[in-house]
Amino acid sequence: MLTTTPRPQLTTVNNTIPTLDRLVELWSVGMSDATAAQYLSDISKFRLFANNADDLTKVSALTYLEYSEYLHATYSPATVRRKLASLSSFCSFMVRLGYMKVNPMAAIKKPRVSANVSSKVLSQSQVFRLIDRCEDLRNRCLLKTLYSLGLRISECVGLKWHNFHVVNLNKVTVSIFGKGYKWREVIIPASVWNELLTLRQTQHHSNDNDFVFQSYSNRHRKQSGKQLDKDNASKVVKTCAVEAGLTDDVSAHWLRHCCASHSLANGAEISLVRDSLGHSNVAITNVYLTSNPDDCASLYIKV
Repeated sequence: MLTTTPRPQLTTVNNTIPTLDRLVELWSVGMSDATAAQYLSDISKFRLFANNADDLTKVSALTYLEYSEYLHATYSPATVRRKLASLSSFCSFMVRLGYMKVNPMAAIKKPRVSANVSSKVLSQSQVFRLIDRCEDLRNRCLLKTLYSLGLRISECVGLKWHNFHVVNLNKVTVSIFGKGYKWREVIIPASVWNELLTLRQTQHHSNDNDFVFQSYSNRHRKQSGKQLDKDNASKVVKTCAVEAGLTDDVSAHWLRHCCASHSLANGAEISLVRDSLGHSNVAITNVYLTSNPDDCASLYIKV
């Protein structure tokens, strides 16, 4: 079952508009910590551009347009699109609350960004090489979990042992706390589960409420019981990729792309992949159906 954190009630004094900081706080409820931090930064930068305006209802439409022009001249298309999207989302929130009559961002076009997922999808043999050449048990389990479950890095390092549920001898599930404060349940492959159990046996901190992936406390690589943070987990993936002879561009999120692309290529239903990866819309998952540059309909035609 998917759950979300309830939005707090908006209170005002004498029917005056709340402060911008309060409105932004309310707007960001339900976002992941990382997303909220990025979006809050985007709003702060617009606020600075608009002469530290505390009431965006009094900012002219021309200022929004000039801000768009400034972004286009300063950032990449992908960054411009995100910054404009976050500002537009916040203005829509203001419209819904009745503090704006119209969204001033509605008429501003966002740059189109190519969904170039194919360049971030390793072949299955490359993923297997990445995993097989990793000799460290914790790191190998991290790679396998990221790939087999298609997890975001924050979801993976946030796993605790109590998140796993043994349904029967042939089925183990894991509860994932994802974006938007939503939970999803996925099945973990038996081979991955067995290796995770081996990892647990090596840990001095292995109670149900302990983290699955723990940082090392010394040069002897003793697991500390403390959570392996996102930055160090990302470094693990990149280091393992280089050691396996792959590009140093490989990131943890590439393994999520690989999970989606490979499962679809192996016959998984697109709706199943959407639910397993926690996509909000099947259109996001649909990108992976066209991500293989070496495949084409013509190759399935006999002439």
